[in-house]
Amino acid sequence: MDPFPRSRPRRLFGALIALALAGGAGARGGPGAAVPNDDVDLRGLTIEELLEVEIEVASKRARPLRISPGIVTVLDRDEILASGARDLIDLLRTLPAFGFAADVEGVVGIGVRGVWAHEGKVLLLLDGQEMNERMFSTIPFGRHFPIEQIERIEVMRGPGSVIHGGYAELAVINVITASATGAREGARVAGRVGSMDSASEQSIDLSAHRSWGGNLELSAGISALRGLRSDRTYTDFAGSSFAMAGRSDLQPTLVNIGLRWRELRLRAIHDHYRTETRDGDDLVLPRADRMDFDTTILDAQLDLELSDGLRLQPRLNFKRQRPWRVVDPTSPIAYDNTVDRYSGGLTTYADLSKRAQL
Repeated sequence: MDPFPRSRPRRLFGALIALALAGGAGARGGPGAAVPNDDVDLRGLTIEELLEVEIEVASKRARPLRISPGIVTVLDRDEILASGARDLIDLLRTLPAFGFAADVEGVVGIGVRGVWAHEGKVLLLLDGQEMNERMFSTIPFGRHFPIEQIERIEVMRGPGSVIHGGYAELAVINVITASATGAREGARVAGRVGSMDSASEQSIDLSAHRSWGGNLELSAGISALRGLRSDRTYTDFAGSSFAMAGRSDLQPTLVNIGLRWRELRLRAIHDHYRTETRDGDDLVLPRADRMDFDTTILDAQLDLELSDGLRLQPRLNFKRQRPWRVVDPTSPIAYDNTVDRYSGGLTTYADLSKRAQL
């Protein structure tokens, strides 16, 4: 049984040129020189230098904000910590245009500028990897991507389908973790425990980065959480209701490993997002059913600089997903399908001049 009807997002072409920058993390370079986006203190830069900070969300290559097409907002590590956010939802709600609401079967989805964008209209990237599930193109939110692992978030509000494909119709959310940037050498452990009247939450996050000279780097991040989505009473669109306390379990687990050897970059991600719900779309289930969203990604990328201004980037990618998975055959919402995608490509970059790239 399909969780909800399929829909195909339209491709929109074009972008507005505007800049919105928020954030803060040692400045390098001066006016007119690109400022790398890792390990920089944005608060110490001049306006001219801020416009040269490189971002990745609006183009195939990291480009300075000044020439990046798109309405772009950057949240860095310092601002994320200062916000007090416990979840990606909390962070995105601080930005214009984004809202969240319940979709079918207790899953929380995203909306942009009043348009429901849950089915394939917003692209979410984690360290450059597409996290939308391939069956219905959705992204389940709610304690899904751990704040403790995030180093920077780049958000492009507006169409990005020209660069990123059909999912980027309304917005692109590029989540960059410490595993991808290697910003913090050594190991780090973070934990959280919280409770309310009839609910609790416990989480643990581990991250580590080690480099050997300039040729070899290894980074890893592991996080696990257990808690309840809410302890309130849920009422669906048909007027049926049930108490969520003890029946809205969340158990997300994320493993993210990156390896760089010279020009070769390897990344492995396993995202296991487990939920529990009694919402059966148009009925209340007699008991809470477990629903899983599983994603496994393996990616290999080679960055070859053939000459000054000419670069080749071959890439291979494997992605396996089992979304909306309810394995109990007696459940009215039973669903268990697997989708695999194998992809590969070769991208060529040529700097024709200071203002023109091909």
